[in-house]
Amino acid sequence: MKLRTTLALLVIAVALGIFVWILDRKSPGTRERLARRAYVVDFDRNDVTRLEIENGDTKIKLAKTASGWNLTAPVADRADQKAVDNLLYAAQFLKRRDAITNLGKGEQKRNYFRQFGVLRPHLILRCLGKHTQIVLEFGSETALDGTCYLRVDGQEPVFVAEDNLKNLISENSDYFRDHQLTPFLPSEVNRILFNQAAGEIELSRQRDEWQILRPIKARANNAAINRLLQQIANTSILQFQDQEGSGDLDVENSATSLSLFSEQSKVKIAYGPAVPNQPGRIYVRVSDRPSTFIVDESLLRTVNQKPNDLRDRKIMRLNPDLIDRITIMSDGKPITQLSRRETRWVLLGNSSENQTATSEAPAEAEQVNRLINTLNDSDVSRFVSDSAIELDRYGLERPALEFAFSSYSTENTAEANAGETRLATLAIGDSENGNYYARVEEEPYIVALPKQLVQQLPTSSLAFRSREILSLPRSELLSVEIKSKDQTAKLTRTGKGQWVVQGLTGKQNDLAVQTFLNTVANLRAVAWVSADDSAPMADPPEQKLVLHLKNQNSAMEIALRIAAPDQDGNRYATISTQPGTFLLSAADFQRLEASLVY
Repeated sequence: MKLRTTLALLVIAVALGIFVWILDRKSPGTRERLARRAYVVDFDRNDVTRLEIENGDTKIKLAKTASGWNLTAPVADRADQKAVDNLLYAAQFLKRRDAITNLGKGEQKRNYFRQFGVLRPHLILRCLGKHTQIVLEFGSETALDGTCYLRVDGQEPVFVAEDNLKNLISENSDYFRDHQLTPFLPSEVNRILFNQAAGEIELSRQRDEWQILRPIKARANNAAINRLLQQIANTSILQFQDQEGSGDLDVENSATSLSLFSEQSKVKIAYGPAVPNQPGRIYVRVSDRPSTFIVDESLLRTVNQKPNDLRDRKIMRLNPDLIDRITIMSDGKPITQLSRRETRWVLLGNSSENQTATSEAPAEAEQVNRLINTLNDSDVSRFVSDSAIELDRYGLERPALEFAFSSYSTENTAEANAGETRLATLAIGDSENGNYYARVEEEPYIVALPKQLVQQLPTSSLAFRSREILSLPRSELLSVEIKSKDQTAKLTRTGKGQWVVQGLTGKQNDLAVQTFLNTVANLRAVAWVSADDSAPMADPPEQKLVLHLKNQNSAMEIALRIAAPDQDGNRYATISTQPGTFLLSAADFQRLEASLVY
């Protein structure tokens, strides 16, 4: 064989191999072919953009748009997206039980078609798209429950298929109409307008917080608004009323309506009279939708709101992450000032109650958070006035007590200059009938606060002072002198790190020693009772501990003096490292006075 012939045959073989490989890649595998053979038709439901249903003289048409499916006939309306999806799914995965072929020709075939109800079918579904042109013609029921006869595109064979799709397209056009009043999800609504006989109420969502804009400017109750929107979203259209006699409902000029806004889109719902002979139901009209709808009258209770029903009854709306400074003032003068230092809070030493303290002292973050949470979580007793006028009448012209919350920046930004920026100020005035008059100065109204709540708000620097008295590494503790009325003892750490009790008779109780040392090293106060040492302190004290410590840099001595108990059994105490008198818990005192020997 010549070389040229051999090369030609080789080229042909390679070409055939490539052709077979491409053909094999593009043709479905055996499993896929078997899977497809289980269904009546093979198409991609995502390609379908039009659906047509013929049911006798009734024609239903649906079209897919950028915003979803719409009903175009017999009325133009929004379609129920779930109903259309169910239809397409049922069509794509319509299972066949059998295929009847070899039906003969001419009159014989027509007789078979007539017998199966597919010669002139009354029920037809067309699925149309760029790559889809499928016509399903449904015939009569078979002798097997849950199945029917059908043809595809008017061709042979006649299939025996499940009748779930037939049942779906046998529904009337109302089944495919959107039964929800609004196309918006509650989270998509950013403005609400209530149009009522008494006037308008307007609300706006600003940075995920709802505000009332009309008839008053006030904070709105986020939970109440979100609950209202969810109830509207859950209101289902019970009946579509296309005929006359459903009341005169002019959506645009209705005296009672609700408008929902989402960005540039708007839906207006006008609610009308009760439906005759249908107790508990009312008529409504929705802008951009045909017909009058019938819904449950609970919608009226949902939308029948008054401004105070929608107001936020919480005292304040503070964002803890933005607060860097808190100033508490009495008669216009600061009595307590707190400042955030990264993750901790400190007391500033320029308040009238903190003159004896250093320029900064640790503050109890838990107490700061409790103050913010109390104001955020507690309700006002009532709304006194919707305008901040006649402040003298309520003692708010020169409030007796003020809580000022500020942010602080050390650098200039595009939004603000460096320095303190006031976020909100709560002013508290006179008391009357178990309440204090108050106002948030950045909001134009006056409220009443429960007297008990106001009196429990922490105001003095002592209330915020850190209750951590000692937090010592055990490795720095060398010895502890213990002096009481009855005995004197000393705990000393040896070079091997062991603790030895001196000055007491008996066998050393190691458990009591370790409990004593742990209590001393991690001492916390129950509360501070004074900024100086003026609280009742016996001299000499009932117990005095002198701690000797040494670290890498220096040695130091700390004296803890413990005096008489208060009415709850807690002990008055002072410590040489901090000014003021605090209460030591009765439990800690018991650990400190427990015998260190058997």
